[in-house]
Amino acid sequence: MVGFSAAGVQVTLDDDTLREIVEDPDALSRWCAQNPEDPRSVAYLRMLGRLDEAAIAARRSLEQAEHSALVRAVRRTRYAHVLQWQGAFTSAEEQFDLAAEETGLEDPTSPSSLALLASVFQHRAKCRFDHALAAQEAGSPRTAASL
Repeated sequence: MVGFSAAGVQVTLDDDTLREIVEDPDALSRWCAQNPEDPRSVAYLRMLGRLDEAAIAARRSLEQAEHSALVRAVRRTRYAHVLQWQGAFTSAEEQFDLAAEETGLEDPTSPSSLALLASVFQHRAKCRFDHALAAQEAGSPRTAASL
């Protein structure tokens, strides 16, 4: 199993769903409570299944206009990921598209990040896959196939 550390807490990835499994949810919850303005709390709250709180924190982090476009792209990608987990696939895909634009790769005068764009595209593809699975489960095979 693939794993990593989030705020000192071990996290592994489920091989089938690719969703994070937090080894010590209480410790990660405490970290989020102590660091509510840290943008990483959006991802950590999502991993804990606290999706409404994660969405609020993500929207709040996007309201901060002083950040560069690349920072906004990272924050928007976190927000899109929350929307994806909430099942709001179309809204999530719109946010992923905006994040891709914010990477600046289409503007030759803008600082850009190919690695960030690749990450946005990977997350958007996973979102479409999840959307297709949900459509299939809902009895909409044509919609699933089109996604």
